[in-house]
Amino acid sequence: RKFVIEKCQSNPSSLIIFTNQRLMNEFDIRKKFKQNTIVLPNGFDSELFENHKGIKSNKVVFVGNLIRFDQSRGIDFLINSFEEERLNDIELLIIGGPEDQKRYLEKNVLSNVTKNINFMGYLKKKDAINEMKDARVGILLNQDDTHSKFHTSPLKYFEYLASGLNVLAVDYPSHRDLPFSENIIFFEKDNTEDFINKLFQALKTTPSDKNIDDFSFDSRALKIINFFARLEGVEPPTL
Repeated sequence: RKFVIEKCQSNPSSLIIFTNQRLMNEFDIRKKFKQNTIVLPNGFDSELFENHKGIKSNKVVFVGNLIRFDQSRGIDFLINSFEEERLNDIELLIIGGPEDQKRYLEKNVLSNVTKNINFMGYLKKKDAINEMKDARVGILLNQDDTHSKFHTSPLKYFEYLASGLNVLAVDYPSHRDLPFSENIIFFEKDNTEDFINKLFQALKTTPSDKNIDDFSFDSRALKIINFFARLEGVEPPTL
């Protein structure tokens, strides 16, 4: 990555987009090239979230790959937490693959008495979003690698917001750097008691009514186009 960033800086027409300020700070950006860099977090496809208002069920969702860099993303912690009796009336949907990891977790981690955890496997984007729209809380959970703790800008976070969910997230600096992070409910990693308490808080909290249109794919693309047009010294396009 450092090699690619360095090569980009040798071309004055290059534009580098970072999804996180901490990520940008990891690289040696020359002073003259800083005007060619922009920090833009991820976004969401607004066309998939039309007419998402409706009755919310007592449902919690985790959406994403079940492993990252061949390591667990903490799904076993999630399963063990939901096997607590206090959460018996709350449904957890786990959406994502790969299929072999899904089968492994169902066989080796999920107990036979747990009835409120539903592994849905990989779903098409539209189907996954429909499940989000019906839930109350979306979970951000990951492993303790540098990218996850400091540099991530998860697409699913913006999809959770667009679905009208409260977000319950492991307390990482990267999550605290996200837009609207003041509305995220944070829990201490691997602390089951704190997770359960914060989950009940998330279920009772009224979702934020902040306008997130600024983080749609269309808005993000327009920012990039306008930024590049400014670098080239041309009139920014109007869409």
